[in-house]
Amino acid sequence: MKARRLTVAALVAAGSSLALLPAAASASPSLNAHRVSINAAPNPALAGDAVVVFGRLVGPNNVAGQKVSLYHEVAPASHFSLVQSTHTGPGGFYEFRRLPGVVDSNRKWFVISDGAVSRTVREQVEALVTLSTTTTSTNVVTGQKVTFTGTVDPAHVGAKILLQRRAATAGDDWRTIGHGRIGAGGTYTIVHRFFVPSGDGDQANIRVLLPADRRNIKSPSEPIALQVQQAQNPKLTILSSTDPLMEGQSTTISGKLVSPVNAPVPITLLARTDLTKFQPVAVGATALDGSYSFANRAPVNNTRYRVEAGGKTSATLYEGVKDVVTATASTTKVQLGQKVTFTGSVSPDKTGHILYLQRLGHDGDYHTVQIGFVGAKSLYSITHRVIALGTGVGHFRVFVPGGPENQGGASTSIAITITPNTTPLGG
Repeated sequence: MKARRLTVAALVAAGSSLALLPAAASASPSLNAHRVSINAAPNPALAGDAVVVFGRLVGPNNVAGQKVSLYHEVAPASHFSLVQSTHTGPGGFYEFRRLPGVVDSNRKWFVISDGAVSRTVREQVEALVTLSTTTTSTNVVTGQKVTFTGTVDPAHVGAKILLQRRAATAGDDWRTIGHGRIGAGGTYTIVHRFFVPSGDGDQANIRVLLPADRRNIKSPSEPIALQVQQAQNPKLTILSSTDPLMEGQSTTISGKLVSPVNAPVPITLLARTDLTKFQPVAVGATALDGSYSFANRAPVNNTRYRVEAGGKTSATLYEGVKDVVTATASTTKVQLGQKVTFTGSVSPDKTGHILYLQRLGHDGDYHTVQIGFVGAKSLYSITHRVIALGTGVGHFRVFVPGGPENQGGASTSIAITITPNTTPLGG
């Protein structure tokens, strides 16, 4: 240990880049009687935020007026270098202020004072991501191209940026619906055509996300809200009585043909999924006033419909189908640190599909606590050791993420009473 302290002292005196110090900073505390703490705030930070690194030197001798040296390793670099030095104040307290615009990427901090080496603090930094749309209105229709633009700082030129849509009106479940590349100056453009309407009274919440890399943690933009309305051909309309459906439910596809002929007109309903092309699935005839209806349509997967009649073709109607997820817990009362097994099924068949066991957090949103997979015959079993959030009542669910085939789904919430642990872990 003494040799390590001499090495640190020699490196500091020589003004070295301290390539060897990450190991020293993360090792066991020095046997020197002095100790030095370190903290950083905010952490995580947004690129460009002012950051304060602070702590305290403690020991048996006078701790005021002692030199404190701050070192950092800035991603993507792999070595530490000296940032600046200061002196402790009364009580051994010290502080370094990094001005706005300086901290824009992930980094590590540690300090040395009076032979004592602090722990290493990992500062996580979000890139500053903006998002806007070129549309003059927040109302768009299905099939319409919408252009999204924005900037990323720091630039991340060439990196992929994801366009995402919130899967529900609230919560943190976002689905990627498109992507683009970041260009010169950190700018990007993504053109997207919406096919899924937002529903009556609902809005489509859209954001972009820069995935995490060495320089920054995952960095979302602020969301923007759009009203995505179902496009219509006014001469041949098409509507669904229920959207989305739970798998096994049915809907009625209806609309009206505007035709000068006051007589029934043959009409064909066509459908396609993500894996098929449009093909006829039902035929009928309009009423005298041009109205039509195809009842009891029960698609298994997300389906697009359109109708053809009188030489006209309707707009394309999107019908979402959610997975049905069941879940049962092996017990509804468990000691902290013990295990609970959740079993159930997913419909339609999702054999091999990923699923998430989630727990309701204090923020009112569900958070993933364990990952599993759907097994044979679309059944699953996932065993979880309850260790987080302490005792009380925990609310759990099983969530299957959606995709092109289905919109995904979640089981009903299961309440588990969690009591203090009175037996050794390992059960």
